Formats: sequence, structure tokens, C-alpha cells
Amino acid sequence: MGLAARYQTADEIPEDVRQDYVEDTVSEQHKGTWVLKDLFAVEKSLANERREHKETKAKITNLNDQVSKIQGELDKFHEAGTLEELLELRKKANEQNPPNVEELLKTNKELSDKLRVATKWRTDNEPRLTQLEAEQKEYKLKDDRASAKDAIGKAVKGLQGVNGDALSDVLYYQYLAGTLKRNEIGDIVTAADGTALEDFASRYAKEHGLILQNVSGKSNPPAGGGGSSKAALQKQYEEAENRGDTLEMLRLKDEISKLK
Repeated sequence: MGLAARYQTADEIPEDVRQDYVEDTVSEQHKGTWVLKDLFAVEKSLANERREHKETKAKITNLNDQVSKIQGELDKFHEAGTLEELLELRKKANEQNPPNVEELLKTNKELSDKLRVATKWRTDNEPRLTQLEAEQKEYKLKDDRASAKDAIGKAVKGLQGVNGDALSDVLYYQYLAGTLKRNEIGDIVTAADGTALEDFASRYAKEHGLILQNVSGKSNPPAGGGGSSKAALQKQYEEAENRGDTLEMLRLKDEISKLK
């Protein structure tokens, strides 16, 4: 019988692999059970991401309120029209019912004062509006990335026998690079052919050796690997670094850490 990813009690865990499990202290559904260390790390990361996601949404809501308030004030002044437009309306009215010169001068001064106040208000507040819109855009980007990281973590958590931390990191970098993207309904898929995130994650883990040790204690060999010694892996890492192959560097770093 194969090993389970989660046990109800520590006594259920086979003695020879008990060191690979840890008590779950963060899962809302499975708190108090014993889970593989890699899965626990993913669960803990997801809990933190959900908290940051909630805080980010609150900030976006606050920014939206500020932007709407300032934009509404600007619209009021724009709706009032320019001084030239107001004077033109006054001129047409005067042609039908001419006022005296003093009244005309008084009206002209009042209109000029109002326009001066409106112009100053726009000058003082439009930079703030621009700043708020930039902050709003930044928080939306952060919110999208947090949501993507959360979705990737959930997809990886559903896979058995993979190195959850390394696989989650690699897939998140691929999302930032555009290899993974959102489709029309917001789900994360591959940019090239629209492959579902779960299928791509499973295939990627197998092709790049991002898998856990098997029951006998031997590691499955990384795809295309030439040697299993620390020196050989270190050499491969340096070659990947020279090529600028970030994904290969992450995979090799994980393999080297297993030998320590």
C-alpha cells in the first residue's frame, strides 16, 4: 500500500517515513492531522496569501472611493463650463434684456472669481487624482498576482508526490513571464495552447524531476540528468546560470539540497 499524504494521527504514519510528516496547524479543514512537510508548506503559504489578498482588496476599495470622490468634484467644475461659455450665455441674455454697465461688471467679476476658484481646485487636485489612479493600478496588479499565486498553490496541492514549494515557485515565475496566462473567464492556462493549469503542473513536475523521494528512499532521476553526485549537479547548475536558464537553476538547486 502506498503512503498517504495525510494521516489522522502520528501513530498511523509508518516509522521509516515519520520524519517527513508534520502536524497541520493552519488548515481550516484538516487542522490537527499529520501531513507531508511539502504540503504543509503550501498550505501555510496559501493561508498567508489569502490574508494579503483580503488586505489588498480593502485598500483597492478605499482607493476607489477616493478616486470617485475627486472625480465627482472635477466633473462638477467641468459641467459649469468655461468663462467664455458663461459670458456668451450672459451676452445672449443681455441682448434681449440689456443690463446696466455696473450690473454687467459685477456679473463678470463674479464669473471670473468662480472660474479662478475652479481652476485652482483642478490644479491642486488633479495631481492627487493621477497619483491615486496609479496606486489603484498597482494594487490591482498586486491583487492579480496574489490571486494567481493562490490558484497555483491550490493546483499544486492537489498533485501527489511532487515537490510543492519548488513547483509552485516555478509556475508562479512562468505566470509573471507570460508562459501562463488567464483565459477569458479568469482561469490560469498555458499561453501557447490553453492547457489547464493542473495538467500543465503535473506534466512539468514529471519532465523536470520536481518529485519527492519514493518509498524506498531513492529519488526519481531528473529529466535529462547526466549525473547524480553533488559535484555533477553543481556543475550543471553553473552551466544553467551561464545560460540564464532560471527554471533549470531552480530545479537543480532543489536536487542539490536533497544531497545535503
